[in-house]
Amino acid sequence: MESSSELGIRWLTALIIITVAGLAVYRGLDIIRFSLADTVVDPKLGPTADQVAAVDGWRATSGLSFHARDSFVTVITDSSDERKVRQRRDDLIDILSIRPLSSQYWLLLAETGLDPVVPLSELTEALSLSALTGANEGVIMGRRALFGLSQWEVLPAELQTRAVTDLVANPKPLSIEQISWLRQALADKAKAVRDAVRTELLRQGFSAKGASAIGL
Repeated sequence: MESSSELGIRWLTALIIITVAGLAVYRGLDIIRFSLADTVVDPKLGPTADQVAAVDGWRATSGLSFHARDSFVTVITDSSDERKVRQRRDDLIDILSIRPLSSQYWLLLAETGLDPVVPLSELTEALSLSALTGANEGVIMGRRALFGLSQWEVLPAELQTRAVTDLVANPKPLSIEQISWLRQALADKAKAVRDAVRTELLRQGFSAKGASAIGL
């Protein structure tokens, strides 16, 4: 016959199991409700006000907070729309508050610095943090290199060097579209800027043929 202490342990164990299972079911219901919300966002137009409202309750829900924010980042279709530029910036900062080590989102934040309503210092700080959090992250290196090279003249020397490093060390060759885009971006720059980019590329081991391919 079980003692009272053994019986108490059994009841306590059962209570713990029931509590854990209940929390798992509750979390599962949260995920189901989130998946049933209107979360299919037009990538060109961005989320509607109704869609944002539909998932707003999950922005503070553990396990879903990132997805609730990530799905509804403001899309900029007109760079002269200062309200949307600021909203996208705020959306990205919001995501970074819960994913501070995301090199991708630091780069996205840096890209909002192309708009005059965002301070240049924010562009350089965000780009630095993208390089810091994802120095060798192959999926982001090429894109960061393109962005850095396109903004060469406004970057401090260490970020200029980093942009070239990303391009040289990028494990995935640039696509034809990326080469064409970079060639055009560099073609619009002063000769002194183009010469500086070429010099740094060659210094870091980029081939003269590769430099020629991007118009340098």
